[in-house]
Amino acid sequence: MAAITKHAKQLVRPYLQSPNFLRPMRLFSFLLAVILINGCDNVLSDDGKAKAEMLVANQMKDPDSAVFRYMQQSKTRPSHWCGQVNARNAYGAMAGYQLFLVDIDTGEVMMGETILYKPEADGFCK
Repeated sequence: MAAITKHAKQLVRPYLQSPNFLRPMRLFSFLLAVILINGCDNVLSDDGKAKAEMLVANQMKDPDSAVFRYMQQSKTRPSHWCGQVNARNAYGAMAGYQLFLVDIDTGEVMMGETILYKPEADGFCK
C-alpha cells in the first residue's frame, strides 16, 4: 500500500506545482458567483412580479381567472410594472386582454386602453 501511495504522490506532485492547477477552480468559482448573483436578482424581481399580479387581479371581477402576458418591469423605476391581463367578466366569458400599469409601492393600478392618453402614464414603464 505504501508503494501505491508513493507512486500516486509522484504522479500528482508535478500537476499540483504547475501554474495551471488552479485554473479550473478559478473558472468554477467565477461561474458559481455569476449564477448566484443572477439568481438573487431573479428572486427579487419575481417577488415584485407576484405583487403586481396580485394588485391587478384584485381589480378583476374574478381574480382567480386572471391570465397575464407581456409583463415587464420598468428599467428606471423598479416598482413599476406593465403588461396585459385577461380575466372572466360578469357573464363568465374571458373579457379579452387589456393593458395595465401598476406601482407596487403605492398599490396604484391603471387599466384599459385609455391609460395611453393619461399624462401620468407617460414614461411609466421605461
